[in-house]
Amino acid sequence: MESLRRQIRSHFGSMVESRYPDLVNNVIDTMMSLLTDKNTWEPEYISVFQFVNLFRGKHVTSFVENLAHEALIMSHLSSRQINLVKEVMDRLSQIPVVPPLESLRYISLVLVCPDRNLQAIIELYLLSASGQLRNDLIMCYICLLEHENEQSRKGACRALGTLGVCLLIYQFFF
Repeated sequence: MESLRRQIRSHFGSMVESRYPDLVNNVIDTMMSLLTDKNTWEPEYISVFQFVNLFRGKHVTSFVENLAHEALIMSHLSSRQINLVKEVMDRLSQIPVVPPLESLRYISLVLVCPDRNLQAIIELYLLSASGQLRNDLIMCYICLLEHENEQSRKGACRALGTLGVCLLIYQFFF
C-alpha cells in the first residue's frame, strides 16, 4: 500500500504542492480511496479498469486541482475557526453550483457543532441559496440522510430544516 502511495505522490503531488502544500497528504488519501477497492483482498493493487474508470473523460490536472480544492474546503470547515469557515462559505456563495457531496457533508457537520456563530455562517449560505442551487442542495442533503455517520445524518436534517420543510416535502413526492 505504501508503494502505491509513493507512486501517486510522485505523479500527482507536485500539482497540489504549489497551491496547497499542507494538503498533499489529504489529496493523496482521497485519490487512494478513489482508486483502490477496499472490498478486495489486495487493495494495494489497482486494476487497469479501476485506473481508467477514475480518469476517463477527465482532464487530470483539473481533476487533481479540484480534489485539492475540496480538501481545502474540508480542512477549513473541520478547523471550526470562524474566519476560515466564513472564508469558505463566502467563496461557495459566489458559485451557483452545488459543492461536492463530501463538502456538503462537512458543511452539515458544522451545523451540528455547539458554536452558534459557526452555525449562523452556514445557515446564511443555505438561506441565500435559490432556484436550482437550492433544489440541488435539498436533493444532496436528502442523500446524506443515508450516510453511515450519525452526526452527518443529523447535520443533513438540520440543513434540510434550514432550507425549508415545504420544499423538502415537494422533493419527496418525486
